[in-house]
Amino acid sequence: MVNRMKTVDNKEVQKTTANDSVQFYLAALQRDPKNVYLYENVVRCYGRERKFVDAWLYIQKALELGVSEPNTLHLFASICANWNEYGKALDLYNRVIDLVPGDTFIRFERTRTYHALGKYDQELKEYAVCLERDPKNTDVLIARAKMYKDSRRYEEAVKDLKTALKIKHDEYAQLLLDSIEGATVQRRFRQTRIGEKAVKEIPLVTFSDVIGLEKAKRALSRAIIYPRMHPELSKKYGVKGGGGVLLFGPPGCGKTFMAKAIAGEAKAHFMPVQPTDVLDQYVGNSEKNLHNIFVEARKNAPTTVFIDEIDCLGDSRLENRHGNEVMRGVVDTFLAEMDGVASQNTDVLVIGATNIPWYVDSALKRPGRFGTQIYVAPPNEAERAQLFQLYLKDRPVEEGIDFAELAKKTAWRASADIAAICDTAIKDAWEAEITSGTEGKVSMDMLLKVTASEKGSLAEWFEQASQAMDKWGNRHLYPELAADIERYKKEMEGNQTCNDGITRYR
Repeated sequence: MVNRMKTVDNKEVQKTTANDSVQFYLAALQRDPKNVYLYENVVRCYGRERKFVDAWLYIQKALELGVSEPNTLHLFASICANWNEYGKALDLYNRVIDLVPGDTFIRFERTRTYHALGKYDQELKEYAVCLERDPKNTDVLIARAKMYKDSRRYEEAVKDLKTALKIKHDEYAQLLLDSIEGATVQRRFRQTRIGEKAVKEIPLVTFSDVIGLEKAKRALSRAIIYPRMHPELSKKYGVKGGGGVLLFGPPGCGKTFMAKAIAGEAKAHFMPVQPTDVLDQYVGNSEKNLHNIFVEARKNAPTTVFIDEIDCLGDSRLENRHGNEVMRGVVDTFLAEMDGVASQNTDVLVIGATNIPWYVDSALKRPGRFGTQIYVAPPNEAERAQLFQLYLKDRPVEEGIDFAELAKKTAWRASADIAAICDTAIKDAWEAEITSGTEGKVSMDMLLKVTASEKGSLAEWFEQASQAMDKWGNRHLYPELAADIERYKKEMEGNQTCNDGITRYR
């Protein structure tokens, strides 16, 4: 250690290593900027703090210095894999294995990067090499069985699981075996929730019924509508349709309505799916339900499958918010089905919607799956004026309603908030007529009163979104949302303060 540290005291290093003090190593690097050991410890500290962007900066610097120690490269590869930067991780794992080709553990770790990158043939070959070197490695057997199960190669999966269980008992392996053999599969696919009416319905709404969101409409047309409606031209230019689109943004801003409009525009059957249609308490049933949904969609093509709250089914395997290891199987099944949609049938469109896109597994968001991600923003001032007119249309309303003024008073309100304001004002006028016996109408004063008394639904969401994006360090992945967050902050900070003198947004 003395040779590696050079200018850093040995006892001080040992003490600091226990405390993971990144500040100590950064200070030491200023004195000894070419010490690879210091870079290694900075990366380790940042990795444990999940500050992956910072870690990558020092990984790059260490690589520029020509780091070649297998343990250090292995650490860098693991950090990149945990950051979901699987391409970088694979390059580093390859370098490690070139140096220590007989290390089964590192080869097994490399399978994760192959899987995330969709390189399933290489993944299977790696499992074979690992088992050739260590035939009793139950971790490898179970992992390969899981892959076989997800690709519906059930006989091979059962064989691997039984081999693993003969070596030692493993609860997860037993649960996986039970699910494949049907020991715990006690419920049929919920056909009542995904009924024929839902599958065969073609919505009447189209893009012309969606107020605003012109940029989103254009992106959706390029990704889904044009390939479906102009197959010959698409073939001429080599443009493929089908696949998936992820709609994300604040709640109540029209993601579900937009999905229906997509199906109506494409003249495709609309198949709405809720997480409760898929998730099941029995092991293996969730994967089966998800698979059956895609079977039904292909059978009734052209079909638009709309999966609301997709983060519940495609939850990041790295974050695993629900603490449920079995959910990894749902994500893996989802990946396999999306790959099938992309390759087998351009007449199956998959629309996912979420308020928290950073929690959707990164493998689901790569090209060919949900590679097209579209921000469904809150309505702007002009759009809010149109929404007020729409929600008050054909209702008893006084003349002289100033829709432009209402739009100004409802900055940063969702479409659902505007609908709620109009609904409350209409009920106030309705109640007044019942109690007074004289004809009542919705007035401007009523609308302004309701607007002032009802809070918008977006304040809490914007604050949570800002905190989440700071935590993940991924604002660059969602530039439109990040810009909206900054605009929201500035406008809220410029507003009047609350009674206790604290601004409405911090």
